[in-house]
Amino acid sequence: MYLFLLFLVSPIESFPSQSPEPCPSGRGECRRMKECPAEVAMFNENPSILPSLLCSMDPSGDPMICCNQTPPLPEGSSEQTTIRISRAKCNEYQQVLAENTDCEHNQQPLITGGVNADPFEFPHMALLGVKLENGTLRWICGGSLISRRWVLTAAHCLQFEWVRNYHDIALLRLDREVPVRFIISPACLATDDDVPPPGTHLVVAGWGHTAFGGNASTVLQKVSVPLSDTFECDVTVARYFILRRRFPSGTGGRVLCAGVLGKDSCQVMQGCPVAEGTPTSIGNSASVLQGDSGGPLMLPRDGENKRCQHYLLGTVSTGAGCGAAVFPGFYMHVPSYLDWIEGIVWKNDP
Repeated sequence: MYLFLLFLVSPIESFPSQSPEPCPSGRGECRRMKECPAEVAMFNENPSILPSLLCSMDPSGDPMICCNQTPPLPEGSSEQTTIRISRAKCNEYQQVLAENTDCEHNQQPLITGGVNADPFEFPHMALLGVKLENGTLRWICGGSLISRRWVLTAAHCLQFEWVRNYHDIALLRLDREVPVRFIISPACLATDDDVPPPGTHLVVAGWGHTAFGGNASTVLQKVSVPLSDTFECDVTVARYFILRRRFPSGTGGRVLCAGVLGKDSCQVMQGCPVAEGTPTSIGNSASVLQGDSGGPLMLPRDGENKRCQHYLLGTVSTGAGCGAAVFPGFYMHVPSYLDWIEGIVWKNDP
């Protein structure tokens, strides 16, 4: 039986809003910006629409904008941009976080070694476990809350298959909806447009082992890892037999590599010890280790452009040992699976 654990959660009262007034244009209602996550998200994508949104100022001098309207297209545009259901849901969840727009956890850059995460820094983190015959729980994998009822994780966490690692991605449906709050909130799903260039430092979080063969951490860990070039990733796969067995046709554009020189996440290697002679960095603090399978590979939070949402770019899949100096970590490329995810998670949404 698979269990889902989230650090809970106390209700947070939202500041009462004043009664909205109709917009002068007749389209929508004039509200505070924090009450209009969809419009703010559109503004972040296209700042030129701001004049068409502004309608008033609140008593504190903050701008108010027209909500529940379709803003006019910029000059020269002839087609309406279609927003994916996953991005629309992301905008919906942003409203919960509107009271905290400074992204306090993003003020200091992450060091390149694993460190303890702050409480509630990753409100989408899930911990998966199995109940043993003696009644005890064994925690095996991480995951990410992506809606009020679904968790994204690695397929091998549910049914381990060592030989191949293609499509190592799975969805778990919870038996009840999660009450979304600032300290428990789904992650957004990245699209191809969100994928950064190679060398960009991404964030991995998990409760995995802190050294190869060591003990699991009792405190959620986070680590910064650089995104590898796709070609270099395939070259690494072709060079080592242990990786060729898992990706005989290369990564195929559905797998990301991140973490070099002993800096990666480390995954469950059940029955698969690191190859003899493989250079490792045991004790390297930049290793967030075995047991992190299914956990998130995230874009760094950006208070200016992404507000305070975490954007999920990948899920921890496989590797070769813990912090092996010549092997990066491998992650399922979430944008490649958006159609599949949306068709399951939001199939009943309009």
